[in-house]
Amino acid sequence: MKTVKTIWSALVESYKLFNRPLALPSYITLNEKYGITSVDNDVAKLSLGYYTIGLGSSSMSSTIVHNSSDREVFTPVPFLIVPTSIGLTTAQLNTYMMREVRVINNVEYILCHVKKVTAIDVDKIAYLVEYNQANQVFTPVEYAPPQAYTSTPTSGTCDGTGLSPFYAISSKISMQLTIDEIANINAASNILYGNAAPTISEVGIYAGIEDNAGELSNTIPYMFKSIGLDNYKTDGSISVIVNIGGMTPT
Repeated sequence: MKTVKTIWSALVESYKLFNRPLALPSYITLNEKYGITSVDNDVAKLSLGYYTIGLGSSSMSSTIVHNSSDREVFTPVPFLIVPTSIGLTTAQLNTYMMREVRVINNVEYILCHVKKVTAIDVDKIAYLVEYNQANQVFTPVEYAPPQAYTSTPTSGTCDGTGLSPFYAISSKISMQLTIDEIANINAASNILYGNAAPTISEVGIYAGIEDNAGELSNTIPYMFKSIGLDNYKTDGSISVIVNIGGMTPT
């Protein structure tokens, strides 16, 4: 499964770049799916900094990809399920969003579907990336634009067996799941799906508007990213870093 940027990300960017009022089509946001009212429609406040997780299965091979029009991960699972009689702590309220109340097996629960990303790298650095076909290694070198503004026509150099150099902008976000969080996810999976030891296979990255109550409005899918074995740490925790920046061939 590959990284896929959604068409809805382009929609969000067009609203912000052209200062257009927010008028989204129906059935795009997670708010609509989970019945959580969007109380803020100020497009200028939309920010990228939230994610969901999805479970894998034996039928989900590495060749499966998202459509750019998808709105959520294939098999979503909450980060946390807590009986309403217990409620959420202040720390949980500050971390987990898209909080849905649902009755499951005659018990009323709070389901937390979205988590804030761990860190955002705001240093956007331009790189010229070379690809070595022999050892399949990408080597990024920081790129400094020349003083001359003259453009030179360039013909394509990719012959289908390798990659030509390309420019990339580094703008990374980090997502970390501790072993305690994974235990909560396993418990949530067991309640919803009867699977107490699921494989977390992907993340969905979202833009949204955080309100004063610590909930999200207009939570829009931006990108989907698969999770591989290299994301799992020796203690069982998970670490995922995604490059949000764009890239283009030279």
